[in-house]
Amino acid sequence: MRALARSGDRAEALAAVGAADAALLAEGGRGAGRVLREIEGELLRGAGGPGHPPTPEPARPEGTPSTLPPPVALVGRERLLTRIEAQLDTTNMIVLHGPAGVGKSALAGAVADRLAPSCPGGQLYLDLCGSSPGLTPMTVEEAIGSLLRTLGGDRSGGTPGAEAAELRVRVDDRRVLVVLDNVVDAGQVRRLLAVLSNATVIVTSRTALPTLDVAHLAVGELDPDGSVALLARHAGADRITRSPREAEALAALCGHLPLALRIVGARLASHPEWTLAAMVARLSDEQYRLDELSCDDLAVRASLAVTCDVLADRPGGPESLELFDRWGMICAPALGLDLARVLTGATAREARTALDRLAEAGLIEACGADRYRLHDLVRIYAMERGRRDPAARVAVLHKARCYFLDTARRARDQVRPAPHRPPDDFVEPHATVTFAHQRDALRWLEAERDNLVAAARMAARDGTPEGDLFAVRMCVELYPFLPMRGYYRELREVAGGALRCARRLGSRSDEAVSLTYFAVAQSRLGETDQAVDGLRVALALQEAAGDTRAVAVTFDQLGVVLSAAGRLDEARTAFLRALDMHRRCDDRRAVGITLNNLADVLLQLGRTDAALGHLRESLRLRRELGDELGLGITMLTIGQVHARSGRGRQAYGWLDKALTVVRATGNREAEWRVLTVRAGVHRTTGQPLAARADLHLALALSEQIGDANGTREVRRALSELRCPAEAQRTAGRATPA
Repeated sequence: MRALARSGDRAEALAAVGAADAALLAEGGRGAGRVLREIEGELLRGAGGPGHPPTPEPARPEGTPSTLPPPVALVGRERLLTRIEAQLDTTNMIVLHGPAGVGKSALAGAVADRLAPSCPGGQLYLDLCGSSPGLTPMTVEEAIGSLLRTLGGDRSGGTPGAEAAELRVRVDDRRVLVVLDNVVDAGQVRRLLAVLSNATVIVTSRTALPTLDVAHLAVGELDPDGSVALLARHAGADRITRSPREAEALAALCGHLPLALRIVGARLASHPEWTLAAMVARLSDEQYRLDELSCDDLAVRASLAVTCDVLADRPGGPESLELFDRWGMICAPALGLDLARVLTGATAREARTALDRLAEAGLIEACGADRYRLHDLVRIYAMERGRRDPAARVAVLHKARCYFLDTARRARDQVRPAPHRPPDDFVEPHATVTFAHQRDALRWLEAERDNLVAAARMAARDGTPEGDLFAVRMCVELYPFLPMRGYYRELREVAGGALRCARRLGSRSDEAVSLTYFAVAQSRLGETDQAVDGLRVALALQEAAGDTRAVAVTFDQLGVVLSAAGRLDEARTAFLRALDMHRRCDDRRAVGITLNNLADVLLQLGRTDAALGHLRESLRLRRELGDELGLGITMLTIGQVHARSGRGRQAYGWLDKALTVVRATGNREAEWRVLTVRAGVHRTTGQPLAARADLHLALALSEQIGDANGTREVRRALSELRCPAEAQRTAGRATPA
């Protein structure tokens, strides 16, 4: 190890330390001993490099107390260590706060080890037991007495005030470093910090302790690279290097939480016969994941339980934990104020206070204004707590489903009303959200997307009639938002679940609708033939039921898929049939949609005049209806017509308007298409650099949303731009409206 360091390869030297540590653990030992730790410390301090022999530890004056625990080699925390040291250059006290298991104590220990030479008067460590299962948190008097005794003070017969005074004198006489670990709240250390005002103090706590007049620094989970490195540190570098994908999966399943990673690393080290893939399989089942994240005296579940127990004893804690448990019952990835009110029946003020308490306890974290998320392992723990009361869980699930479906229905009515509205099977009279404008509805759908998809997923797996019905209804309300924003995989998952539920319910009409939406997702993901087959099955079901509106909508979707596949004559026939039915049903919004789609096909067939006539009618209808989403798409298609006809100035005007509208509505699918069409105009007007810039933006968008057909189209346009001799038409098709 030292030879590697002297040759300049400090990273390999550290890896060798990790491998030796893992080998010792695997042989039933206790891990790295004193000599190995000394070498590791030299490497982390930068000693032992080329031309630099190992730096000896500074001599400690005789009688100097040092109760710091042995230093632990940190991985992935270099930047955070630097920030902490920079803070302590300007102040003498800092609070490191963060949720359970993020490694606050290890971080404090590493900082203390670095600062020890500059604090020759003593380096003291005190665990205040704020997060220790079964232990009562230490009182301030006990803490003062313990520190005083460590510094050689006499506690016999002294009053608390006298002991505090004596500790202050002893600390003031020397440069002392104190680590106060596992502080439960500000009241536990406020007086103690006043006594230690001239010492360097590092405090760790699961709460932020914002009322303490000291520096504060939040500690979070590791990044993916740091997580894998920590696994390598405990499980062995060679083992992790041999299976990089499985290592990344393990890190993700651990939520990048150092405690969980340390446990998994230790279990792997003690079971050399286990593969990383086997460990991934064991952790993949959420029902048993917390069981797997336990080793000796370390356990993620126990760590989280302590946090809940502490909160339960605080004012308002039981109400906050009730919200936490109900959140676990519905498995929602995020929680906003409205949903919190629905779950508990609380007022807005009461719900906000409960959320604030959970955040202060480190159980949840803010992810926006009045919006919070759960760490993945905390979410699983909340789900476990939520399963303790099955009857309450059923009632809470119903409340949440009513809220989600009722609000999603209102949002869809603003974005694009469903062609046929199913019965209101889920009604939630409380905390109803209303939308004054289409953009407000789109913002809500975007904010709640993960929750709505998760609710649909959970319902589809529920196996109950209510769950099946909810999954079918939610699929209807999430369309067309999901494909418009490019969430094709989510659409396929939601529609696939709804399809299974519709078949369990024996509802042919719901089966046909789910099939249609599933086919839309398939077509965008490049599965064209399967999409066409699915749409034809849906048509057969709807025609047998005599549902004209539904047949018209499905013919529209069939036309879009056929057009994307280049089957233009078939697409034209499908759109004409859809248009005729929409007119007979007097569905003006649907007429506007189909006119745009038909115009796109006519444009590709070279019939620009006929296309422009349909587009003018579509534009008028969409303006009259206030359909901003559809307006941007029709503007795009009109821009294409002008581009194809060689009217560059008019094309730019319409395309620029379209780009403004589609960006305002967040229509990422339409945005990449506008950019692609405008790039074609740039190229034909002699502006290749502008064309290339638009195409690169379009490519990034199409790849980001997973549009397989779109990505091929943009790549083809880029290729033609690089090879002008082979240039063909680059103005792409308009977005399906």
